[in-house]
Amino acid sequence: MSDTSARDGAYPLMVAFVRDRAFALPESLLLPIFRELEQRAEPGTLRAWCHLFGKVWAADAADQFPAAQDLAALNELVNKFWSANRWGWAQLSEVEGGLLVTHHGAPIADDKAAPHLHWSCGLLEGFYEAIFKQLGADDSMKVRIEGASDDHFALTLRLSA
Repeated sequence: MSDTSARDGAYPLMVAFVRDRAFALPESLLLPIFRELEQRAEPGTLRAWCHLFGKVWAADAADQFPAAQDLAALNELVNKFWSANRWGWAQLSEVEGGLLVTHHGAPIADDKAAPHLHWSCGLLEGFYEAIFKQLGADDSMKVRIEGASDDHFALTLRLSA
């Protein structure tokens, strides 16, 4: 299936599926979905889809992230959200030129899902980017993954221009 046909046919269905399920997918379903998606689209397209799904997820959860007054308050709200969704926990910290997010325990980063991380990381990139923009980050600011470690399946993401 070409990227165009995947985008034109499956894309709206996938967005609806994700929106309806709020990503509460068990690993036994998540991994077959990942394998099937890789058979149907290129990694760049999959990453773009995941980025969009992350933005959709954040938009649907926007009421859980009222204008936090400081980074500590935002970190607390983010962790409350991740805990409720069984998606790990995060540590937010200020760094020169932006913010650093260390996200632990996300299902997309565990041992079985890690081979798909080069495109599935778009999910957290899109989610955090949307939340930060909702709270006032400039449109030039983007969230990008910087790395992954085995420490509680930690992913490091950076918000910067």
